[in-house]
Amino acid sequence: MNERNIEELLRSSDSNVVPEVVEERLDEVFREIRLEAAGQEVGTLTASAAGEQAGSRRVKRIWRFSTFSAAGLLLLSLTIAGLAVMSPAFAQTLQRFAALGTMYSDKGIEEAESKGLIQSYPSNLESENVPFGVNGIIYDGARVIFDFYSKKSESNSQVHTMEDIKNLSLLYKGKELSMSSSPTSEDSKVMWFDHIREIDSPDKFELTLKVETKTSEKPYEIKIPVEQNTTNTVIQNPEVPADLQKYGVSVEKIILTPITTQVVYRAPPFKASGSGVLLNSIIDEYGRRNFVVSGYGDFLPGNKEVRTADSFEPLKKGAREFKLRFVVTESQESTPTVDIIDTIDMTVPIPAAVSSSQSK
Repeated sequence: MNERNIEELLRSSDSNVVPEVVEERLDEVFREIRLEAAGQEVGTLTASAAGEQAGSRRVKRIWRFSTFSAAGLLLLSLTIAGLAVMSPAFAQTLQRFAALGTMYSDKGIEEAESKGLIQSYPSNLESENVPFGVNGIIYDGARVIFDFYSKKSESNSQVHTMEDIKNLSLLYKGKELSMSSSPTSEDSKVMWFDHIREIDSPDKFELTLKVETKTSEKPYEIKIPVEQNTTNTVIQNPEVPADLQKYGVSVEKIILTPITTQVVYRAPPFKASGSGVLLNSIIDEYGRRNFVVSGYGDFLPGNKEVRTADSFEPLKKGAREFKLRFVVTESQESTPTVDIIDTIDMTVPIPAAVSSSQSK
């Protein structure tokens, strides 16, 4: 259906109801932009940026979340602007896209909301002396997600804005963790942490969010209780095709949760030129591409392998199998870009019990 068909449908329909086709089109636009970005992840990676020194225990996932093209953003803005003018209900439709500022929708957050897996922040931990707050905690054993916001005073004015924040840090037992964030509005942002290996007791633990502002003498601290409330399935050591094994790739495990599909695999580190192999995406049996939402990598002892954990959107309900799509990259000395020279799909069956429970 083209844009004109959508416009005619909107004009002829109830302005308080957003037709399903409009929601589908919006989702399609977001995914077109994500697909384009994913296709540029390796191609736009410079040779100097691709290689990580062995002395660094952490591999920067710099090919993730690449910048969207001007054409893609223009398409998105025109679609949103046109639909919003014609339908007052359209603003409500936008709310279902989590972390809108990053220009992608995280299906895992949507699933957490629909399944009642979002945990409220304990009221006994709230403090009137702290002008910031946390709510909407999500934890499925693979990643922690929560909403961070600036509180308002009794007069409904903000004590501090996000622009007042000088530094944000997430701590576990005093140790700073690597986290990511994205604005969702002028006074809030979604934050996430997925390096669960740094946690001693991963089923239940406490994090501390330290907030330093430009005006406060001491940082504010917010305690965040985290507890897993999902039932997960772990596929250990799935069979890796020979075409992938020859590149030194092995898959340790795949964690299936209602919120996340996490793949933990090992591969040789990228060469300084940018040559190497990485997991690009997950494709389910319906042909739907599940996008990466977070990830990290650590050098293993000896620095000859990198252990990577990539988190993707959850699988579609009822899926019986899916494919892991790996790409092999190569860089020529005469060019700063990295080219994809091979694409290898690895089919993974989903245990029958899991597939059956998903379809209910």
